[in-house]
Amino acid sequence: MERQRHNKNAGARTHLTISLSATALMILAIECFNETNAGDITRIAAAAIQGMGFLGAGVILHNVKDDQVRVEGITTAAIMWATTVVGLCIGFGKFFIGILLTIGMLIISNIDTRKK
Repeated sequence: MERQRHNKNAGARTHLTISLSATALMILAIECFNETNAGDITRIAAAAIQGMGFLGAGVILHNVKDDQVRVEGITTAAIMWATTVVGLCIGFGKFFIGILLTIGMLIISNIDTRKK
């Protein structure tokens, strides 16, 4: 919600979509493994993390203005990556870790680091 108020790239809907998708992906991996007893569920988690890293890289922008380079979007990319981890935790049944990570993300995202 804080990101939407400040018109940041990824708002609440984006983060909910990421988390729900990662949760569904992990549950699907576990169910498929239980039914077929083939494969490795950790590969699915690794692929989700790598995919989000790729998407996060697209969020990071480099701007040059007045001979100064500004990099924007690193926080957005990091939060998107962490949101994927929350979804994977919930999908794997590690609710406490997912909730703890969510609380930590909310605290961190509300820290104002801008110079006044």
